Amino acid sequence: MHPNPRNRSTASVPSLRHVLVLLLLTLIGVWLFTTPYPPVKEYRLYFLEDRTDASLDWGDLSHEWSEDRVREHFFGANVRCLSDQNRGAGVTRVCVVDLRTLNGVPTMTVNFLFSETGLQRVATNIPWWSHRRGLDALVSTYGEPHAASSPEVAGEKRILGWELPGRAAVFYNRDVDLSPLLTSSTQWTGPRSCGNLPCLR
Repeated sequence: MHPNPRNRSTASVPSLRHVLVLLLLTLIGVWLFTTPYPPVKEYRLYFLEDRTDASLDWGDLSHEWSEDRVREHFFGANVRCLSDQNRGAGVTRVCVVDLRTLNGVPTMTVNFLFSETGLQRVATNIPWWSHRRGLDALVSTYGEPHAASSPEVAGEKRILGWELPGRAAVFYNRDVDLSPLLTSSTQWTGPRSCGNLPCLR
């Protein structure tokens, strides 16, 4: 009995599909491990590097913090301080701290932004799957948010805010981003960044 050519051709179709799927997955894997695209690169380094855990009391921050203070506070972590003119008005230097967790929350980096007058802002990069943990950590420390941006503002992230001593404030994005490449962020803003107005209003 001879095999049916029709059966042979249909049997080869799944094999071809499997090969194409495997090839696609391989190409995606190669891209993930080689691309310089910043969000993908940060996730890759986060998973592959041996990083440390750290803690930071947002209420202890002030404009008096220096690059040396950042290095001292995060001793043992990888801290890179460099010139940076692209982070906003007045920002001249940035220190990037690579971490595994901050205050028990998975955190890839903490960025300290300096102007000529001192520390202006601090921002973390929290993996999207830890969005809720980041929010819970702030609520457990400072209670329910003191303010929230209007949900009717189109095209803008909804922000939650807590007032800190000395007219500073800490903020957190209320919603997790739809893209897994984007991150959540806890952000501290010093009073000098807000002019004569309170940072939380």
